[in-house]
Amino acid sequence: WGKEQTEQESPDEQTEQAGGSNNTWAAMLKLYISQVKCFTRLWIPPRDRKCLRCRKCYSAMQWLTILCKNNYLSRYRRAKAGSCLFRVTHFSLIHYSEFIHRLKYNYCGEGKEYLFFFRMPCLTLLFPRVLCAALIIAVICWLIFDTAKQGSHQLISFCGLAMYVLLMFIFSKYPTRVAWRPVFSGIAMQFILGLLILRTKVGFDVFNWLGIQTQTFLEYSDTGAKFVFGEKYMDHFFAFKVLPIVVFFSTVMSMLYHIGFMQWLVGKVGWIMQIFMGTTPVESLVAAGNVFVGQTESPLLVRPYLPHITKSELHAVMTAGFSTIAGSVLGAYISFGVSASHLLTASVMSAPASLATSKLFWPETEKPTVTLSGESKNLLEAASHGASTSILLVANIAVNLISFLALLAFLDSALSWVGSLFDYPQLNFENICAYAFMPLSFMMGVDWEDSFVVGGLLGYKTFFNEFVAYERLSQLIHNREKGGSIKSWVRSEVIATYALCGFANFGSLGLVIGGLTSLAPSKKKEIAGGAFRAMIAGTVACFMTACVAGTVPRFGVSYSR
Repeated sequence: WGKEQTEQESPDEQTEQAGGSNNTWAAMLKLYISQVKCFTRLWIPPRDRKCLRCRKCYSAMQWLTILCKNNYLSRYRRAKAGSCLFRVTHFSLIHYSEFIHRLKYNYCGEGKEYLFFFRMPCLTLLFPRVLCAALIIAVICWLIFDTAKQGSHQLISFCGLAMYVLLMFIFSKYPTRVAWRPVFSGIAMQFILGLLILRTKVGFDVFNWLGIQTQTFLEYSDTGAKFVFGEKYMDHFFAFKVLPIVVFFSTVMSMLYHIGFMQWLVGKVGWIMQIFMGTTPVESLVAAGNVFVGQTESPLLVRPYLPHITKSELHAVMTAGFSTIAGSVLGAYISFGVSASHLLTASVMSAPASLATSKLFWPETEKPTVTLSGESKNLLEAASHGASTSILLVANIAVNLISFLALLAFLDSALSWVGSLFDYPQLNFENICAYAFMPLSFMMGVDWEDSFVVGGLLGYKTFFNEFVAYERLSQLIHNREKGGSIKSWVRSEVIATYALCGFANFGSLGLVIGGLTSLAPSKKKEIAGGAFRAMIAGTVACFMTACVAGTVPRFGVSYSR
Protein backbone atom coordinates (compact mmCIF):
# COMPACT_ATOMS: atom_id res chain seq x y z
CA TRP A 1 0.00 0.00 0.00
CA GLY A 2 2.86 2.34 0.87
CA LYS A 3 4.63 1.79 -2.46
CA GLU A 4 1.45 2.26 -4.42
CA GLN A 5 0.69 5.55 -2.74
CA THR A 6 4.28 6.82 -3.04
CA GLU A 7 4.22 6.28 -6.80
CA GLN A 8 1.09 8.38 -7.06
CA GLU A 9 2.49 11.31 -5.07
CA SER A 10 3.75 14.41 -6.83
CA PRO A 11 7.38 15.60 -6.33
CA ASP A 12 6.19 18.53 -4.22
CA GLU A 13 4.29 16.24 -1.90
CA GLN A 14 7.30 13.93 -1.55
CA THR A 15 9.48 16.91 -0.65
CA GLU A 16 6.98 18.08 1.93
CA GLN A 17 6.89 14.67 3.55
CA ALA A 18 10.68 14.68 3.96
CA GLY A 19 10.35 16.82 7.07
CA GLY A 20 10.58 15.47 10.59
CA SER A 21 6.87 15.82 11.29
CA ASN A 22 6.02 13.96 8.12
CA ASN A 23 8.52 11.23 8.90
CA THR A 24 6.86 10.82 12.28
CA TRP A 25 3.50 10.24 10.70
CA ALA A 26 5.02 7.86 8.15
CA ALA A 27 6.64 5.89 10.95
CA MET A 28 3.32 5.65 12.77
CA LEU A 29 1.66 4.34 9.64
CA LYS A 30 4.39 1.78 9.15
CA LEU A 31 4.13 0.74 12.80
CA TYR A 32 0.45 -0.12 12.55
CA ILE A 33 0.39 -1.59 9.07
CA SER A 34 0.53 -5.09 10.56
CA GLN A 35 -2.83 -4.50 12.28
CA VAL A 36 -4.76 -3.88 9.07
CA LYS A 37 -5.31 -7.53 8.23
CA CYS A 38 -6.47 -8.28 11.77
CA PHE A 39 -8.85 -5.30 11.65
CA THR A 40 -10.30 -6.43 8.33
CA ARG A 41 -10.87 -10.00 9.51
CA LEU A 42 -12.58 -8.90 12.71
CA TRP A 43 -14.91 -6.24 11.35
CA ILE A 44 -15.48 -6.41 7.60
CA PRO A 45 -17.52 -9.32 6.14
CA PRO A 46 -15.64 -11.37 3.51
CA ARG A 47 -17.95 -10.32 0.68
CA ASP A 48 -17.19 -6.62 1.33
CA ARG A 49 -13.42 -6.74 1.83
CA LYS A 50 -12.49 -6.69 -1.83
CA CYS A 51 -14.81 -3.79 -2.55
CA LEU A 52 -13.66 -1.70 0.41
CA ARG A 53 -9.93 -2.35 0.04
CA CYS A 54 -9.92 -0.73 -3.38
CA ARG A 55 -10.91 2.61 -1.83
CA LYS A 56 -8.01 4.70 -0.60
CA CYS A 57 -10.20 6.54 1.88
CA TYR A 58 -11.06 3.25 3.54
CA SER A 59 -7.35 2.74 4.29
CA ALA A 60 -7.37 6.16 5.91
CA MET A 61 -10.27 5.09 8.07
CA GLN A 62 -8.32 2.00 9.15
CA TRP A 63 -5.29 4.01 10.23
CA LEU A 64 -7.34 6.56 12.15
CA THR A 65 -9.33 3.84 13.87
CA ILE A 66 -6.25 1.92 15.00
CA LEU A 67 -4.39 5.04 16.17
CA CYS A 68 -7.36 6.23 18.21
CA LYS A 69 -7.76 2.79 19.72
CA ASN A 70 -4.17 2.39 20.85
CA ASN A 71 -3.38 5.93 21.98
CA TYR A 72 -6.34 8.03 23.10
CA LEU A 73 -8.95 5.37 23.76
CA SER A 74 -6.90 2.92 25.75
CA ARG A 75 -9.74 2.40 28.20
CA TYR A 76 -11.58 0.63 25.38
CA ARG A 77 -8.76 -1.79 24.57
CA ARG A 78 -11.04 -4.75 25.21
CA ALA A 79 -13.36 -3.70 22.40
CA LYS A 80 -12.93 -5.20 18.96
CA ALA A 81 -10.93 -3.29 16.40
CA GLY A 82 -13.25 -0.91 14.61
CA SER A 83 -15.82 -0.61 17.39
CA CYS A 84 -14.03 2.49 18.62
CA LEU A 85 -15.53 4.36 15.69
CA PHE A 86 -18.64 4.71 17.83
CA ARG A 87 -16.55 6.20 20.68
CA VAL A 88 -14.25 8.66 18.89
CA THR A 89 -14.55 11.88 20.88
CA HIS A 90 -14.49 15.41 19.60
CA PHE A 91 -11.12 15.89 21.34
CA SER A 92 -9.61 12.93 19.52
CA LEU A 93 -10.71 14.23 16.15
CA ILE A 94 -9.29 17.68 16.89
CA HIS A 95 -5.98 16.25 18.12
CA TYR A 96 -5.61 14.23 14.95
CA SER A 97 -6.67 17.08 12.69
CA GLU A 98 -3.19 17.26 11.17
CA PHE A 99 -3.19 13.52 10.59
CA ILE A 100 -6.62 13.70 8.99
CA HIS A 101 -5.55 16.62 6.83
CA ARG A 102 -2.52 14.76 5.51
CA LEU A 103 -4.47 11.60 4.84
CA LYS A 104 -7.10 13.64 3.06
CA TYR A 105 -4.77 15.23 0.53
CA ASN A 106 -1.78 12.87 0.40
CA TYR A 107 -3.36 9.44 0.68
CA CYS A 108 -6.97 9.79 -0.44
CA GLY A 109 -6.72 11.71 -3.69
CA GLU A 110 -9.69 14.05 -4.12
CA GLY A 111 -11.07 15.68 -1.05
CA LYS A 112 -14.63 14.65 -1.81
CA GLU A 113 -13.57 11.01 -1.73
CA TYR A 114 -12.48 11.46 1.86
CA LEU A 115 -16.08 12.19 2.85
CA PHE A 116 -16.58 8.43 2.65
CA PHE A 117 -14.96 8.22 6.09
CA PHE A 118 -17.67 10.28 7.73
CA ARG A 119 -20.33 8.05 6.20
CA MET A 120 -18.99 5.29 8.47
CA PRO A 121 -19.14 2.12 6.36
CA CYS A 122 -19.35 0.15 9.59
CA LEU A 123 -22.71 1.77 10.29
CA THR A 124 -23.80 1.16 6.70
CA LEU A 125 -23.01 -2.53 7.03
CA LEU A 126 -24.49 -2.85 10.50
CA PHE A 127 -27.77 -0.99 10.05
CA PRO A 128 -29.59 -3.56 7.83
CA ARG A 129 -28.51 -6.38 10.12
CA VAL A 130 -29.51 -4.56 13.28
CA LEU A 131 -32.85 -3.60 11.73
CA CYS A 132 -33.49 -7.17 10.60
CA ALA A 133 -32.60 -8.54 14.03
CA ALA A 134 -34.85 -5.98 15.72
CA LEU A 135 -37.78 -6.91 13.47
CA ILE A 136 -37.29 -10.61 14.12
CA ILE A 137 -37.13 -10.06 17.88
CA ALA A 138 -40.22 -7.84 17.75
CA VAL A 139 -42.19 -10.44 15.77
CA ILE A 140 -41.15 -13.22 18.15
CA CYS A 141 -42.12 -11.17 21.22
CA TRP A 142 -45.44 -10.19 19.68
CA LEU A 143 -46.08 -13.80 18.68
CA ILE A 144 -45.41 -15.04 22.20
CA PHE A 145 -47.85 -12.62 23.83
CA ASP A 146 -50.45 -12.96 21.08
CA THR A 147 -50.24 -16.75 21.15
CA ALA A 148 -50.81 -16.72 24.88
CA LYS A 149 -54.17 -15.06 24.21
CA GLN A 150 -55.30 -16.98 21.12
CA GLY A 151 -53.82 -20.46 21.47
CA SER A 152 -51.02 -22.62 20.09
CA HIS A 153 -52.33 -22.73 16.51
CA GLN A 154 -50.70 -19.38 15.75
CA LEU A 155 -47.34 -20.74 16.81
CA ILE A 156 -47.77 -23.76 14.52
CA SER A 157 -48.50 -21.43 11.60
CA PHE A 158 -45.38 -19.38 12.33
CA CYS A 159 -43.23 -22.52 12.54
CA GLY A 160 -44.74 -23.63 9.23
CA LEU A 161 -43.66 -20.34 7.66
CA ALA A 162 -40.09 -20.90 8.86
CA MET A 163 -40.21 -24.48 7.57
CA TYR A 164 -41.21 -23.40 4.06
CA VAL A 165 -38.41 -20.84 3.94
CA LEU A 166 -35.91 -23.50 4.99
CA LEU A 167 -37.14 -25.97 2.38
CA MET A 168 -36.94 -23.37 -0.36
CA PHE A 169 -33.36 -22.58 0.62
CA ILE A 170 -32.34 -26.25 0.65
CA PHE A 171 -33.70 -26.84 -2.86
CA SER A 172 -32.64 -23.45 -4.23
CA LYS A 173 -31.10 -23.26 -7.70
CA TYR A 174 -28.06 -21.41 -6.33
CA PRO A 175 -28.11 -21.61 -2.51
CA THR A 176 -24.83 -19.72 -2.14
CA ARG A 177 -26.07 -16.81 -4.28
CA VAL A 178 -29.28 -16.10 -2.36
CA ALA A 179 -29.88 -12.41 -1.65
CA TRP A 180 -31.71 -12.43 1.67
CA ARG A 181 -32.99 -8.88 1.47
CA PRO A 182 -35.88 -9.67 -0.94
CA VAL A 183 -36.70 -12.80 1.07
CA PHE A 184 -37.01 -11.21 4.49
CA SER A 185 -38.46 -7.99 3.08
CA GLY A 186 -41.16 -9.97 1.29
CA ILE A 187 -42.09 -11.85 4.45
CA ALA A 188 -42.11 -8.59 6.41
CA MET A 189 -44.42 -7.02 3.83
CA GLN A 190 -46.70 -10.04 4.18
CA PHE A 191 -47.00 -9.46 7.91
CA ILE A 192 -47.52 -5.73 7.41
CA LEU A 193 -50.26 -6.33 4.85
CA GLY A 194 -51.75 -9.01 7.07
CA LEU A 195 -51.93 -6.66 10.02
CA LEU A 196 -53.28 -3.84 7.87
CA ILE A 197 -55.90 -5.84 5.99
CA LEU A 198 -56.86 -8.54 8.49
CA ARG A 199 -56.75 -6.41 11.63
CA THR A 200 -58.18 -3.08 10.38
CA LYS A 201 -61.46 -2.45 8.62
CA VAL A 202 -60.16 0.64 6.82
CA GLY A 203 -57.28 -1.24 5.22
CA PHE A 204 -59.52 -4.03 4.05
CA ASP A 205 -62.09 -1.63 2.60
CA VAL A 206 -59.41 0.16 0.57
CA PHE A 207 -58.09 -3.02 -1.02
CA ASN A 208 -61.60 -4.33 -1.55
CA TRP A 209 -62.57 -1.14 -3.40
CA LEU A 210 -59.53 -1.39 -5.68
CA GLY A 211 -60.36 -4.98 -6.54
CA ILE A 212 -63.99 -4.15 -7.30
CA GLN A 213 -63.01 -1.29 -9.62
CA THR A 214 -60.55 -3.48 -11.51
CA GLN A 215 -63.08 -6.27 -11.87
CA THR A 216 -65.70 -3.79 -13.09
CA PHE A 217 -63.31 -2.48 -15.73
CA LEU A 218 -62.53 -5.98 -17.01
CA GLU A 219 -66.24 -6.77 -17.25
CA TYR A 220 -66.55 -4.33 -20.16
CA SER A 221 -65.18 -7.16 -22.30
CA ASP A 222 -68.53 -8.92 -21.79
CA THR A 223 -70.12 -6.50 -24.26
CA GLY A 224 -67.92 -7.71 -27.10
CA ALA A 225 -68.21 -11.35 -26.04
CA LYS A 226 -72.01 -11.15 -25.93
CA PHE A 227 -72.17 -9.61 -29.40
CA VAL A 228 -69.86 -12.24 -30.94
CA PHE A 229 -70.94 -15.41 -29.08
CA GLY A 230 -74.55 -14.61 -28.22
CA GLU A 231 -76.56 -14.23 -25.03
CA LYS A 232 -75.52 -17.64 -23.66
CA TYR A 233 -71.80 -17.00 -23.81
CA MET A 234 -71.55 -17.59 -20.05
CA ASP A 235 -72.40 -21.26 -20.57
CA HIS A 236 -68.82 -21.72 -21.73
CA PHE A 237 -67.15 -19.70 -19.03
CA PHE A 238 -63.47 -20.10 -19.86
CA ALA A 239 -63.69 -19.87 -23.66
CA PHE A 240 -66.22 -17.05 -23.97
CA LYS A 241 -65.76 -15.21 -20.66
CA VAL A 242 -62.10 -15.45 -19.61
CA LEU A 243 -60.35 -15.44 -23.00
CA PRO A 244 -62.12 -12.27 -24.28
CA ILE A 245 -60.73 -10.50 -21.22
CA VAL A 246 -57.24 -11.36 -22.46
CA VAL A 247 -58.05 -9.72 -25.82
CA PHE A 248 -59.49 -6.62 -24.17
CA PHE A 249 -56.63 -6.29 -21.71
CA SER A 250 -54.02 -6.71 -24.45
CA THR A 251 -55.61 -3.86 -26.40
CA VAL A 252 -55.67 -1.55 -23.40
CA MET A 253 -52.05 -2.32 -22.48
CA SER A 254 -50.87 -1.58 -26.01
CA MET A 255 -52.58 1.81 -25.89
CA LEU A 256 -51.11 2.60 -22.48
CA TYR A 257 -47.66 1.74 -23.74
CA HIS A 258 -48.12 4.07 -26.69
CA ILE A 259 -48.99 7.09 -24.53
CA GLY A 260 -46.11 6.28 -22.16
CA PHE A 261 -48.18 5.53 -19.07
CA MET A 262 -46.85 2.01 -18.57
CA GLN A 263 -43.24 3.17 -18.86
CA TRP A 264 -43.93 5.71 -16.13
CA LEU A 265 -45.69 3.11 -13.99
CA VAL A 266 -42.82 0.64 -14.40
CA GLY A 267 -40.38 3.23 -13.11
CA LYS A 268 -42.48 4.34 -10.14
CA VAL A 269 -43.61 0.92 -8.96
CA GLY A 270 -40.14 -0.50 -9.54
CA TRP A 271 -38.59 2.31 -7.51
CA ILE A 272 -40.94 1.68 -4.58
CA MET A 273 -40.41 -2.08 -4.63
CA GLN A 274 -36.66 -1.68 -4.94
CA ILE A 275 -36.60 0.39 -1.76
CA PHE A 276 -38.34 -2.29 0.28
CA MET A 277 -37.28 -5.51 -1.45
CA GLY A 278 -34.44 -4.69 -3.82
CA THR A 279 -36.22 -6.30 -6.80
CA THR A 280 -36.17 -5.05 -10.39
CA PRO A 281 -38.96 -2.88 -11.87
CA VAL A 282 -40.16 -5.58 -14.29
CA GLU A 283 -40.73 -8.33 -11.73
CA SER A 284 -42.09 -5.84 -9.20
CA LEU A 285 -44.71 -4.52 -11.62
CA VAL A 286 -45.83 -8.02 -12.59
CA ALA A 287 -46.18 -8.99 -8.92
CA ALA A 288 -48.26 -5.88 -8.23
CA GLY A 289 -50.38 -6.38 -11.35
CA ASN A 290 -51.18 -9.97 -10.44
CA VAL A 291 -53.16 -8.71 -7.46
CA PHE A 292 -55.92 -7.62 -9.84
CA VAL A 293 -55.29 -9.42 -13.15
CA GLY A 294 -54.39 -13.00 -13.98
CA GLN A 295 -51.22 -14.76 -14.99
CA THR A 296 -52.15 -14.44 -18.66
CA GLU A 297 -52.77 -10.68 -18.52
CA SER A 298 -49.94 -9.60 -16.18
CA PRO A 299 -47.09 -10.45 -18.62
CA LEU A 300 -48.70 -7.95 -20.98
CA LEU A 301 -47.67 -5.25 -18.51
CA VAL A 302 -44.03 -5.92 -19.36
CA ARG A 303 -44.41 -7.34 -22.86
CA PRO A 304 -41.70 -5.13 -24.46
CA TYR A 305 -39.23 -6.16 -21.76
CA LEU A 306 -39.73 -9.94 -21.80
CA PRO A 307 -37.07 -10.69 -24.45
CA HIS A 308 -34.48 -8.79 -22.39
CA ILE A 309 -35.07 -9.97 -18.82
CA THR A 310 -32.81 -12.41 -16.98
CA LYS A 311 -33.66 -15.99 -16.05
CA SER A 312 -34.28 -15.00 -12.44
CA GLU A 313 -36.62 -12.19 -13.52
CA LEU A 314 -38.47 -14.56 -15.85
CA HIS A 315 -38.82 -17.01 -12.97
CA ALA A 316 -40.21 -14.20 -10.80
CA VAL A 317 -42.74 -13.25 -13.50
CA MET A 318 -44.01 -16.83 -13.71
CA THR A 319 -44.02 -17.28 -9.92
CA ALA A 320 -46.11 -14.14 -9.44
CA GLY A 321 -48.71 -15.53 -11.83
CA PHE A 322 -48.84 -18.90 -10.07
CA SER A 323 -49.24 -17.41 -6.59
CA THR A 324 -52.29 -15.18 -7.20
CA ILE A 325 -55.73 -15.32 -8.82
CA ALA A 326 -57.28 -13.07 -11.46
CA GLY A 327 -60.05 -10.58 -10.92
CA SER A 328 -61.88 -12.19 -13.84
CA VAL A 329 -62.39 -15.46 -11.96
CA LEU A 330 -62.98 -13.91 -8.55
CA GLY A 331 -66.71 -13.78 -9.22
CA ALA A 332 -66.79 -17.48 -10.06
CA TYR A 333 -65.18 -18.40 -6.76
CA ILE A 334 -67.51 -16.10 -4.86
CA SER A 335 -70.48 -17.82 -6.52
CA PHE A 336 -69.24 -21.08 -5.01
CA GLY A 337 -69.79 -19.61 -1.54
CA VAL A 338 -66.18 -18.71 -0.72
CA SER A 339 -65.59 -15.44 1.13
CA ALA A 340 -64.73 -12.60 -1.27
CA SER A 341 -62.81 -10.71 1.39
CA HIS A 342 -60.52 -13.64 2.10
CA LEU A 343 -59.93 -14.23 -1.62
CA LEU A 344 -58.85 -10.65 -2.28
CA THR A 345 -56.75 -10.49 0.88
CA ALA A 346 -54.96 -13.70 -0.07
CA SER A 347 -54.15 -12.37 -3.53
CA VAL A 348 -52.72 -9.13 -2.12
CA MET A 349 -50.59 -10.86 0.50
CA SER A 350 -49.24 -13.36 -2.02
CA ALA A 351 -47.69 -10.62 -4.19
CA PRO A 352 -44.64 -9.97 -1.95
CA ALA A 353 -44.51 -13.66 -1.05
CA SER A 354 -44.11 -14.56 -4.73
CA LEU A 355 -41.04 -12.35 -5.05
CA ALA A 356 -39.59 -13.68 -1.80
CA THR A 357 -39.96 -17.33 -2.80
CA SER A 358 -38.81 -16.64 -6.35
CA LYS A 359 -35.59 -14.94 -5.27
CA LEU A 360 -34.98 -17.70 -2.75
CA PHE A 361 -35.68 -20.55 -5.18
CA TRP A 362 -33.89 -18.99 -8.18
CA PRO A 363 -31.46 -16.25 -7.04
CA GLU A 364 -30.27 -13.56 -9.43
CA THR A 365 -26.91 -14.39 -11.05
CA GLU A 366 -27.05 -12.00 -14.02
CA LYS A 367 -27.21 -8.26 -14.49
CA PRO A 368 -30.85 -7.18 -15.08
CA THR A 369 -31.44 -4.91 -18.09
CA VAL A 370 -34.62 -3.42 -19.56
CA THR A 371 -35.41 -1.48 -22.72
CA LEU A 372 -38.12 1.18 -22.75
CA SER A 373 -39.34 1.66 -26.30
CA GLY A 374 -42.51 1.69 -28.39
CA GLU A 375 -43.02 0.94 -32.09
CA SER A 376 -46.60 2.10 -32.78
CA LYS A 377 -47.08 5.38 -34.61
CA ASN A 378 -50.50 6.36 -33.23
CA LEU A 379 -53.05 5.33 -30.63
CA LEU A 380 -55.38 3.54 -33.07
CA GLU A 381 -52.53 1.50 -34.50
CA ALA A 382 -51.42 0.63 -30.97
CA ALA A 383 -54.92 -0.65 -30.12
CA SER A 384 -55.08 -2.71 -33.31
CA HIS A 385 -51.62 -4.14 -32.70
CA GLY A 386 -52.55 -5.13 -29.15
CA ALA A 387 -55.69 -6.93 -30.29
CA SER A 388 -53.83 -8.75 -33.06
CA THR A 389 -51.09 -9.85 -30.69
CA SER A 390 -53.64 -11.39 -28.35
CA ILE A 391 -54.84 -13.83 -31.05
CA LEU A 392 -51.77 -16.03 -30.75
CA LEU A 393 -51.81 -15.63 -26.97
CA VAL A 394 -55.43 -16.82 -26.67
CA ALA A 395 -54.80 -19.75 -29.02
CA ASN A 396 -51.76 -20.91 -27.05
CA ILE A 397 -53.63 -20.64 -23.76
CA ALA A 398 -56.60 -22.70 -24.97
CA VAL A 399 -54.55 -25.41 -26.69
CA ASN A 400 -52.13 -25.94 -23.80
CA LEU A 401 -54.93 -25.96 -21.24
CA ILE A 402 -56.84 -28.64 -23.16
CA SER A 403 -53.79 -30.86 -23.57
CA PHE A 404 -52.62 -30.68 -19.94
CA LEU A 405 -56.04 -31.32 -18.39
CA ALA A 406 -56.63 -34.23 -20.78
CA LEU A 407 -53.28 -35.73 -19.83
CA LEU A 408 -54.10 -35.44 -16.13
CA ALA A 409 -57.48 -37.12 -16.67
CA PHE A 410 -55.75 -40.02 -18.41
CA LEU A 411 -53.25 -40.43 -15.56
CA ASP A 412 -56.08 -40.40 -13.02
CA SER A 413 -57.85 -43.20 -14.89
CA ALA A 414 -54.63 -45.18 -15.11
CA LEU A 415 -54.15 -44.94 -11.34
CA SER A 416 -57.70 -46.12 -10.76
CA TRP A 417 -57.07 -49.15 -13.00
CA VAL A 418 -53.85 -49.99 -11.14
CA GLY A 419 -55.67 -49.68 -7.84
CA SER A 420 -58.42 -52.07 -8.99
CA LEU A 421 -55.78 -54.79 -9.41
CA PHE A 422 -55.20 -54.58 -5.66
CA ASP A 423 -58.90 -54.26 -4.75
CA TYR A 424 -58.56 -50.51 -4.31
CA PRO A 425 -60.25 -48.85 -7.32
CA GLN A 426 -60.59 -45.59 -5.37
CA LEU A 427 -56.90 -44.91 -5.93
CA ASN A 428 -56.63 -41.47 -7.52
CA PHE A 429 -54.76 -38.21 -7.24
CA GLU A 430 -57.04 -36.92 -4.49
CA ASN A 431 -56.28 -39.74 -2.06
CA ILE A 432 -52.58 -39.76 -2.86
CA CYS A 433 -52.32 -36.00 -2.45
CA ALA A 434 -54.42 -36.03 0.71
CA TYR A 435 -51.75 -38.11 2.44
CA ALA A 436 -48.91 -36.23 0.74
CA PHE A 437 -50.20 -32.75 1.63
CA MET A 438 -51.52 -33.66 5.07
CA PRO A 439 -48.33 -32.63 6.96
CA LEU A 440 -48.08 -29.43 4.92
CA SER A 441 -51.66 -28.43 5.68
CA PHE A 442 -51.13 -29.13 9.38
CA MET A 443 -48.05 -26.86 9.45
CA MET A 444 -50.18 -24.04 8.05
CA GLY A 445 -52.21 -24.13 11.25
CA VAL A 446 -55.05 -26.41 10.13
CA ASP A 447 -56.47 -28.59 12.87
CA TRP A 448 -55.15 -32.17 12.67
CA GLU A 449 -58.66 -33.60 12.26
CA ASP A 450 -59.17 -31.38 9.19
CA SER A 451 -55.69 -31.72 7.70
CA PHE A 452 -56.61 -34.80 5.63
CA VAL A 453 -59.57 -33.02 4.03
CA VAL A 454 -57.53 -29.85 3.39
CA GLY A 455 -54.73 -32.00 1.98
CA GLY A 456 -57.18 -33.43 -0.54
CA LEU A 457 -58.20 -29.91 -1.54
CA LEU A 458 -54.56 -29.00 -2.10
CA GLY A 459 -54.23 -32.07 -4.30
CA TYR A 460 -57.25 -31.06 -6.37
CA LYS A 461 -55.80 -27.60 -6.80
CA THR A 462 -52.30 -28.77 -7.70
CA PHE A 463 -53.09 -31.58 -10.12
CA PHE A 464 -56.35 -30.24 -11.57
CA ASN A 465 -57.13 -26.57 -10.98
CA GLU A 466 -58.40 -24.17 -8.35
CA PHE A 467 -61.93 -24.29 -9.81
CA VAL A 468 -62.29 -27.92 -8.77
CA ALA A 469 -60.73 -27.25 -5.36
CA TYR A 470 -62.96 -24.28 -4.53
CA GLU A 471 -66.05 -26.15 -5.72
CA ARG A 472 -65.16 -28.97 -3.31
CA LEU A 473 -64.44 -26.43 -0.55
CA SER A 474 -67.87 -24.87 -1.09
CA GLN A 475 -69.46 -28.27 -0.48
CA LEU A 476 -67.60 -28.58 2.82
CA ILE A 477 -68.71 -25.09 3.83
CA HIS A 478 -72.35 -25.87 3.07
CA ASN A 479 -72.11 -29.19 4.92
CA ARG A 480 -70.73 -27.46 7.99
CA GLU A 481 -73.40 -24.77 7.89
CA LYS A 482 -76.11 -27.43 7.60
CA GLY A 483 -74.58 -29.62 10.29
CA GLY A 484 -73.52 -32.40 7.94
CA SER A 485 -71.12 -35.24 8.60
CA ILE A 486 -68.03 -33.15 7.85
CA LYS A 487 -67.77 -30.61 10.65
CA SER A 488 -64.83 -28.57 9.46
CA TRP A 489 -63.53 -25.93 11.81
CA VAL A 490 -63.92 -22.37 10.50
CA ARG A 491 -60.21 -21.66 10.99
CA SER A 492 -59.34 -24.60 8.74
CA GLU A 493 -61.71 -23.35 6.05
CA VAL A 494 -60.15 -19.89 6.09
CA ILE A 495 -56.59 -21.22 5.93
CA ALA A 496 -57.63 -23.50 3.06
CA THR A 497 -59.08 -20.47 1.25
CA TYR A 498 -55.70 -18.72 1.44
CA ALA A 499 -53.73 -21.83 0.48
CA LEU A 500 -55.89 -22.47 -2.61
CA CYS A 501 -55.80 -18.85 -3.79
CA GLY A 502 -53.42 -19.21 -6.72
CA PHE A 503 -53.01 -20.62 -10.21
CA ALA A 504 -50.21 -23.00 -9.20
CA ASN A 505 -51.37 -26.20 -10.91
CA PHE A 506 -50.35 -28.34 -13.86
CA GLY A 507 -53.12 -26.93 -16.02
CA SER A 508 -51.78 -23.41 -15.52
CA LEU A 509 -48.28 -24.74 -16.19
CA GLY A 510 -49.22 -25.29 -19.82
CA LEU A 511 -51.04 -21.97 -19.88
CA VAL A 512 -47.95 -20.06 -18.72
CA ILE A 513 -45.60 -21.86 -21.09
CA GLY A 514 -47.87 -21.21 -24.05
CA GLY A 515 -48.67 -17.61 -23.15
CA LEU A 516 -45.14 -16.43 -22.39
CA THR A 517 -43.68 -18.29 -25.37
CA SER A 518 -46.02 -16.40 -27.70
CA LEU A 519 -44.94 -13.09 -26.14
CA ALA A 520 -41.20 -13.88 -26.06
CA PRO A 521 -40.30 -16.65 -28.55
CA SER A 522 -36.59 -16.08 -27.93
CA LYS A 523 -37.10 -17.14 -24.29
CA LYS A 524 -38.85 -20.43 -25.12
CA LYS A 525 -36.08 -22.61 -23.68
CA GLU A 526 -35.82 -20.58 -20.47
CA ILE A 527 -39.61 -20.54 -20.02
CA ALA A 528 -39.93 -24.31 -20.43
CA GLY A 529 -36.96 -24.96 -18.15
CA GLY A 530 -38.09 -22.73 -15.30
CA ALA A 531 -41.88 -23.10 -15.40
CA PHE A 532 -42.01 -26.15 -13.11
CA ARG A 533 -39.77 -24.51 -10.50
CA ALA A 534 -41.92 -21.39 -10.74
CA MET A 535 -45.04 -23.48 -10.10
CA ILE A 536 -43.45 -24.94 -6.96
CA ALA A 537 -42.40 -21.47 -5.81
CA GLY A 538 -45.92 -20.16 -6.44
CA THR A 539 -47.40 -23.04 -4.46
CA VAL A 540 -45.10 -22.34 -1.53
CA ALA A 541 -45.97 -18.63 -1.74
CA CYS A 542 -49.66 -19.53 -1.30
CA PHE A 543 -48.77 -21.79 1.63
CA MET A 544 -46.75 -18.99 3.23
CA THR A 545 -49.72 -16.65 2.84
CA ALA A 546 -51.89 -19.23 4.59
CA CYS A 547 -49.31 -19.42 7.39
CA VAL A 548 -49.37 -15.64 7.83
CA ALA A 549 -53.18 -15.68 7.84
CA GLY A 550 -53.02 -18.33 10.55
CA THR A 551 -50.48 -16.31 12.52
CA VAL A 552 -52.36 -13.00 12.22
CA PRO A 553 -56.05 -13.85 12.73
CA ARG A 554 -58.78 -11.28 12.42
CA PHE A 555 -60.22 -9.98 15.67
CA GLY A 556 -63.72 -8.64 15.85
CA VAL A 557 -64.53 -10.02 12.38
CA SER A 558 -66.06 -13.43 11.89
CA TYR A 559 -64.07 -16.03 10.01
CA SER A 560 -67.19 -17.26 8.33
CA ARG A 561 -68.64 -15.66 5.26
